[in-house]
Amino acid sequence: MEDNLDVFSSYTNEIKLVKEDELKDERKKFIVLAKNALSLNDDETILAMIFLKWNRNRYDEWRINQEEYKVRAGIKLSNETKADLEKKGIKSNGDRCLRCGRMRDNTFFSLNCGHQFCAECWTNYLKEKIRNPQEALRATCPQNGCTCIVYERLYEHYLRNLNDPEIQQYLVQLKKQIISNFSQGDFFRPCPNVACRYYAKSRINSYIQEVYCHCGTNYCFACLKQPHSPCDCELVKTFTELHDNGHGNEINQNFDTFYQRYLACDVSLQDAENIFRNDFNNIIQQLRDRVGFPTEDLDMMRKAFKTVIKVKITLKYAVLFEFFMKECNHKQLFRESQTALQNENEELYRLLLPTYLNPFIERRDGEMLEKIKEDIERRYKLLVKKRAKFNEDAGNTYISDLDENLMNVNAH
Repeated sequence: MEDNLDVFSSYTNEIKLVKEDELKDERKKFIVLAKNALSLNDDETILAMIFLKWNRNRYDEWRINQEEYKVRAGIKLSNETKADLEKKGIKSNGDRCLRCGRMRDNTFFSLNCGHQFCAECWTNYLKEKIRNPQEALRATCPQNGCTCIVYERLYEHYLRNLNDPEIQQYLVQLKKQIISNFSQGDFFRPCPNVACRYYAKSRINSYIQEVYCHCGTNYCFACLKQPHSPCDCELVKTFTELHDNGHGNEINQNFDTFYQRYLACDVSLQDAENIFRNDFNNIIQQLRDRVGFPTEDLDMMRKAFKTVIKVKITLKYAVLFEFFMKECNHKQLFRESQTALQNENEELYRLLLPTYLNPFIERRDGEMLEKIKEDIERRYKLLVKKRAKFNEDAGNTYISDLDENLMNVNAH
């Protein structure tokens, strides 16, 4: 039963993409699993997982530090806070609403702190807090000085039936904020394209993870910027800051040479992306309409072109990776592997270019186009493996040759 509920049970190490509605369902499943693992109720589980950044790898950490973490997560009061409130005459589980003084009835509710409030006072308090949906999820108990955090479900419970369009709009925003909070955990990321409704999900924290979204946006799972394997986020940040601060040549006289190589790779990448977005779509349409290529072959060619773009991204950031390597034999080997990968990529790229394919399409030379298609497929599959091996070597072998002093130059 648990395996069927596990949002990660079908994951591989690759990134998966889900829509917003699917993410809501996964959050519910996540809460069920976390609730069982941490022995908390639903409300407490949500607060606990927000504190743990929705990282289930921290369950053991929670169990070891349970009492401390419950206080820090806003689930319960510390003994010091409780004693301080009691000194001020504020008692838990009293007979009157701590706000309006009404005698206790069946509408009263309290968090784990035991501070009782009537339904009317809860409603008025939450109407005030929901006006800032981002902060609403960290709003504390209505009792001044209490550190227990309001359960998210209370907003819906007390406000959903109000005949107030403004409050109802804030409720909609709060629900989006709830999903946004979940998507910013260690295993989920929203696509940086604000018009996109897809989210990336991953089951592990790995060296580098790339996302190639259905909307066409490519980004790093960690920093949401352009994918940058074989570099991690810090290497890219350091290289960029060296350029922006004008200190590159001070720490390495070859910095400008590397930066010009980096820019050249970026220009080549942008050219390929522009061709893919514009001219290549026309080529695909002509191959279908004029030559009769089947859908599966056209899909393969699209994937091949996307792989060309992925390799160009990899080669762009391989320049940065090489810059941070120590002068050693491995650096020369890494440079040679870059050249080999680039040569393979350019050959596949040539076969996919509209300027190469157009003459054969115009002549309706189906036999030649079939041979080209077979060559594209063969080279595409080979290139996928070579790119994976290139990044694997960087992450497992060449990473030990990075110069720590150079990598940490901006920290000094």
